[in-house]
Amino acid sequence: MSRRVIITAPPPTPNGDLHVGHLSGPFLAADVFCRFVRAKGGQTAFASYSDDNQSYVETTATRLGEAPEALCKRCTEEIQNTLSAARIEMDGYFPTDADHSAYTCRFLKELFARGVLKLKEKEFYFSPDTQSYVFEAFLTGYCPECLAETKGGICETCGHPNNFTEILQPRATLKPDARLVKKMVPIVVLELEQFRERLKAFYTDKQGQWRPHILRLVQECLEKPLPDFPITYPHSWGIPAPFPGVENQVINAWPELLTGLIKSTTAVARQKGQADGADDIWQQEHGWQLVQFFGYDNSFFYTFVHLSLLMAYEGRYVLPSTMLINEFYEFANYKFSTSKNHVIWARDLLEKHGSDHVRFYLALTNPSFQKANFTSEEMLKLVPDKLIEPWVRMSGNMNRLLTAAGFVHGASYRPTAEGARQVQTVIRRYERFYEIETMNLREAAETLTQVLEWVSRRSEFLANELARGSDTINPRLAADLWALIAALSGILWPLMPEFAAGVRIALGLPAEVRWPDDPPSLWRITPAEIPVTILPPLDSGRKERLGENTVRAA
Repeated sequence: MSRRVIITAPPPTPNGDLHVGHLSGPFLAADVFCRFVRAKGGQTAFASYSDDNQSYVETTATRLGEAPEALCKRCTEEIQNTLSAARIEMDGYFPTDADHSAYTCRFLKELFARGVLKLKEKEFYFSPDTQSYVFEAFLTGYCPECLAETKGGICETCGHPNNFTEILQPRATLKPDARLVKKMVPIVVLELEQFRERLKAFYTDKQGQWRPHILRLVQECLEKPLPDFPITYPHSWGIPAPFPGVENQVINAWPELLTGLIKSTTAVARQKGQADGADDIWQQEHGWQLVQFFGYDNSFFYTFVHLSLLMAYEGRYVLPSTMLINEFYEFANYKFSTSKNHVIWARDLLEKHGSDHVRFYLALTNPSFQKANFTSEEMLKLVPDKLIEPWVRMSGNMNRLLTAAGFVHGASYRPTAEGARQVQTVIRRYERFYEIETMNLREAAETLTQVLEWVSRRSEFLANELARGSDTINPRLAADLWALIAALSGILWPLMPEFAAGVRIALGLPAEVRWPDDPPSLWRITPAEIPVTILPPLDSGRKERLGENTVRAA
């Protein structure tokens, strides 16, 4: 059976479109990995949904004077359009509808019936001025762990939870001068401390395999008692809580995130005929691998809450083989902030420059292991210097070589054994860059520039020598370089799909992309002219682009 992989990225909160910080993180990395799996002949279920029930939807809607339902509808359309423009090729993107709510309730009610979820009294802040409870996005203060400014629930800076009334110098987000008092409220909770030993055993096996920052957070959290995590909140926006004793409450959107991902990925597997009758493809018996992408600020929810909920089903569900985090991608050395208007919208960047340039630059400056910084000035310099000009120089030299080597149109030529080994080396390097355990988008983008420089210099030298009538240059050396360019059209498809499509069309290669696993020594190359204009000048944009249906994974 071919490899079968469930791929998740955080469902976007529909309180705004995606900015560049969103796009550079889990969405780009998940799409690259998904395309790689498909090109290698694997099956994928890469899906998400609109995270309508987040408290941030309500705070944004209030600030804008817009109904939350209208905000969700508008922003969901914007987000989907942006993902499409960026060539983020999800298998499906689902609404938060009645089926979603019913599935979430069934999943959590079973755990409540088993005694895993429990009714407990917890202390909340309450505002007598607004007659409402203040939590999550409605609560602002300082993190008791790292002292950074934060919202309620989780600290985006250090990743530690700050549930209920632990936050320092608390104030209501929408009405900072509102009076806050403490009230005891019965809610349903997940006792994370009950899962301590299972969590410790799970992460012991991940040391040295996963990125270190997420494992350090796990270790820090395990050094103290794990908190009770709220499954319900005293509020009205969200899925009505299906548990006795909390009839006027709603389900916390963060555990709902897990059920939404299970439901949406299972739905696309069914649509593609890959579910084999499974109620949930996350059930272990169906043999799917689970790979999750998210930003560091969401780590606690995935590493403790979601994992504990899956463990609570005592072996029914597959556990993640990898959780791949990204760090913050800052704008001009400060965190992207929609509320402070410190932001570059992804759609604006994509409309101006196209998906190839944006995906290349975001890969080249990717915040995989540490914070990275976006500046427009740097993009305007790096993309021409690192991508466009090397491609133009390389393609010009290769087309000169085509003539100098006397290649016959339509004829096939076999590369040398040494050339075949060079191609295979590049292929293996990109396998490491794309495979989940060793993924590195920065090195994938940087290696492309190095390959282009090598081919450019080598083809220029060979063309000059052949033009002088040198009888010491084997024309088959030219086939070595053509084999490398042909291989690039396949191995770059995960990173820059539109660009790869253009190369494949120019070289007359099949539209179906298969990872070039065949030994290059067996290849026969049919050279064709490489177009210089596949990559337009950075600031021109392109009104007409190759459709994504032009090239696809086999």
